Amino acid sequence: MTTLKDNLKSCIREVQKEVTEVDERVDDLERTIDAREQDQKMVWRCMVTLEEQHIELQLKQEDLENRSRRNNVRIRGMPRDEEGADIMTYTAALLNAVRGDPSWPLPLLDRAHRMVTVPGRTNAAPDILARVYDYTEKEAIIQATQQSTGLELEGHWIQIYQDLSITTLRRRKDFKAVIDKLRTLNVKYQ
Repeated sequence: MTTLKDNLKSCIREVQKEVTEVDERVDDLERTIDAREQDQKMVWRCMVTLEEQHIELQLKQEDLENRSRRNNVRIRGMPRDEEGADIMTYTAALLNAVRGDPSWPLPLLDRAHRMVTVPGRTNAAPDILARVYDYTEKEAIIQATQQSTGLELEGHWIQIYQDLSITTLRRRKDFKAVIDKLRTLNVKYQ
């Protein structure tokens, strides 16, 4: 009986020792998990902050891009090689004709060139992009195009747009359904 009792005590001590070791390992694991959860929360907070900063930087970049394009006009609908060798003079005369008063002097252009062909518009001629030196002249041209129902010059229907960044154009396209609904309800908007 005594030997059995001693063996039993010895086994119980070993089991208690193993339980204590397992308990310590579980405590270590719980502390590690708590630390990892805190790290994960910090990473999520940092990620949210970075996403907000990223969006803010994208909006600023879009604004800067649109500001750099502020004096640009995009002319769509002129066939290839219609402008001849001097695209600057041709484009200035075209923009002057759009304004509707041939007595005005030709608008001063910083540059004018054909754009790269847009995918999906392979049959159409590339747009002409022109930078008008004076912003007020550019605005007068844009206003003249908005007041007319269509522009036919030299037998071609053309469209003149304000040059905007691709992201701005995408945003406008996404918002088009809302604008159409406002128009059907005769709601003025800006």
